[in-house]
Amino acid sequence: MKISGASNEVINVDKNKKTPSLIRASKEILLLALTIASFNIMTVLGTLANGVMLGKLSPLALAAGALIVVTQTTLMMTFSAPLFGMSTIISRLKGENNFSEIGCVFQQGCLYAILLSLPVISIMGVIKSFLILLDQPPRVIELVGQYFQAYTWSVPIGMLLTSIQQLALGIRENRAITSIGIIGLVTSVFVGYCLTFGKYYFPNLGVAGLGYAQVARVSISLLIFILIFLLFKRYKSYRIFSRNHSNRIVNLKKLFSIGWPLSIHAASEFLTAFIITIFAGWMGQSQLLAQQIASQYILLLTVPILAFSQSTSILVGTSIGKNNWLEVKRYSSVGILLGLITVAIVFLGFVLIPKALISLYIDVKIFDSTQLFLILIPFLLITIASQFFEAIRSICGGALRAFYDTRTAMYTSIFAAWGLGLPLAFVLGNKLWGITGFAIAQSIGFGCCALILYDRLKVFIENRLLPQKHSRTLTRRAWMKLPIILHEISPNRVDL
Repeated sequence: MKISGASNEVINVDKNKKTPSLIRASKEILLLALTIASFNIMTVLGTLANGVMLGKLSPLALAAGALIVVTQTTLMMTFSAPLFGMSTIISRLKGENNFSEIGCVFQQGCLYAILLSLPVISIMGVIKSFLILLDQPPRVIELVGQYFQAYTWSVPIGMLLTSIQQLALGIRENRAITSIGIIGLVTSVFVGYCLTFGKYYFPNLGVAGLGYAQVARVSISLLIFILIFLLFKRYKSYRIFSRNHSNRIVNLKKLFSIGWPLSIHAASEFLTAFIITIFAGWMGQSQLLAQQIASQYILLLTVPILAFSQSTSILVGTSIGKNNWLEVKRYSSVGILLGLITVAIVFLGFVLIPKALISLYIDVKIFDSTQLFLILIPFLLITIASQFFEAIRSICGGALRAFYDTRTAMYTSIFAAWGLGLPLAFVLGNKLWGITGFAIAQSIGFGCCALILYDRLKVFIENRLLPQKHSRTLTRRAWMKLPIILHEISPNRVDL
């Protein structure tokens, strides 16, 4: 983000404000990202442990687990996504030293969380009927229904837990988040094991036991968070549990305005991934296997990228609250750099040892390894390379969230997926280059999103640093030049 031509007045104002060094900014983003990533990893480990217990229970239960995971993840991620804007708002209030308003935002966030839990509970209540319409096996449907009948109790508690986690992130209580994540994992695995298999005098509930284990996990985690914020005096200035009267409707509107594009964005991403998987399934077993292996590695890579995105959003939000635009620029640039370095490490692994990484998921003795590797290696290399664009897209989207701009990321994601990515995937994949065409289409979609969001973030920052020299985004400049271009190529053009 090169900046030139600044007036002496603007330069002097910004020089008076402390800007973190590259090393310090990197440490702050890494520390916050590790906190977020560690909590997400605990959730992933809990899901893996549930899969192991389902496998021990019966093959039928393991098959039901596939439907349970995809349904639960899609619903909870889609409807909890609007709450992720809370940490951005709270971080900006902290930067402004407006501590008393933080409690009001948190309380409105809790109300928002309860409202968001209602459609999730309603959908889970009819999940059996939906699976019957999709012609799933009756015995599998029965097990899925047992799980969600128990898990439904955890939905409102889990939404409240997300709200209080966003509060902790906004005020940067890293140790509490990590510690409670570990406690939640241990609770989930222990209670799930006891209730699923009837151990240590607990009732034998089978698949439903895992649902009740999630109720125990979120309940204990929420209770610990509440006790921490109640008992320690350093949180009193935030007025977290005090009666707040100011800006109630304003804060709720702000949460909704920032949050609903995040929900649409998440739903679009999940649906796109589902359709791409269907495309791969149409092409054959090897192509579907390639898509599944790529999905596993992308899932692992998504954890640090999203952590960098959210940590950048929080730190940029705090800097905006302090009106320190050089600091905003530094955190944004360092966040993008760290994301690219992370992807580069993974990409280097696929360049150097692709067969070893593929062999972790398949038995080469069963499959025709030569033919399979000819399909897998180029597909995986291009897929992982597309994550360079995804890292820029995600982290720039996080930084823009600190500006309360979530709609741009939503609009670009929908355009890249439905207007560009999926049509290209169908043409390049089904008609030309097979599964590799899917990866190329995805790279083009991610690349367009990354360019638009990076350019918008760059213009946002430059307009604050150089208010006397207003810049426009690439899309705005292109739109303004469109009439001129159409006039130039018009067959009825008349030169005066």
